[in-house]
Amino acid sequence: GINAEYGDTAVRVWDVTSKNPILYYEHGELFYSSKGAIHPDQEHLFVATREGFIILTLDKLKEVSSHRVLCEDGSATDISISPDGKFLLLTECRNHDSELSKGYIWSVEDPIRDVKQLRTVDNYGGRMFSCSIAEDSTRAIIGGHKGSWIVDLATGQPTSQFSQGCFYVGWVPGGDDIVLDNEGKTVRYSSAPGENYQFSYDPISYTSQIQEFGMFSGENLFVCAASDGTVRLYDTDTGKCMYSFYDHRAQEFTCVTRATGTGAIVAGNNNGMLYVLEPLSSLDC
Repeated sequence: GINAEYGDTAVRVWDVTSKNPILYYEHGELFYSSKGAIHPDQEHLFVATREGFIILTLDKLKEVSSHRVLCEDGSATDISISPDGKFLLLTECRNHDSELSKGYIWSVEDPIRDVKQLRTVDNYGGRMFSCSIAEDSTRAIIGGHKGSWIVDLATGQPTSQFSQGCFYVGWVPGGDDIVLDNEGKTVRYSSAPGENYQFSYDPISYTSQIQEFGMFSGENLFVCAASDGTVRLYDTDTGKCMYSFYDHRAQEFTCVTRATGTGAIVAGNNNGMLYVLEPLSSLDC
């Protein structure tokens, strides 16, 4: 299994089976919280930079192209690629004129010969922190200070809005429900118009903040990386915490994902360590 790590001006690709880094790429426009996404062709890696994003080959981390998207006041906060490989969505946080922050929708079906901006998501009115494209590749969710928007990728216009300000957003695999997080409280909603509350996931803690979460298609599993040094697994449909991992050296987990081609969960933290968590036969606490 292969996993890519971003941040500290460099991208590293790890062999999760051997636990060894196998590729390294340094770029001056990367920063500690840079996000990335692997294209569905499994050959190209898209990484957010201070100015926009770069495209790298996954086998050698060779730069294919670099794209300037943002103004000088903006910084990229998240990046998502549609499951059909046609669209890329990049969200922006502007520091001074925060109300002008935008989402940028690009065509990336051919990462080598045809990468271009299609449209923007305007009038959100605040800093954007995260985004996620749905499994149907026609919609996306954007989250930030002004709540969450469900956006039509063909028009860039919102179709549903949720008032809860949030740092992280995601789609529940195989359905239309969404998950929003703010200060450790993670809530599941229906994405239909109107704030159709479903339930809250067990709180991480009263003082912890979720740094990133993920859901995995075909599995009833929701995983969170938190600032209290824990990685927790939840039942997607009930919100019950099934397993919690803690390491006293972790300090604060900053990202979490599933390694490709394996059942391992990979989490990184702010002291430069990468944790590979192997699945157990039973996750009952």
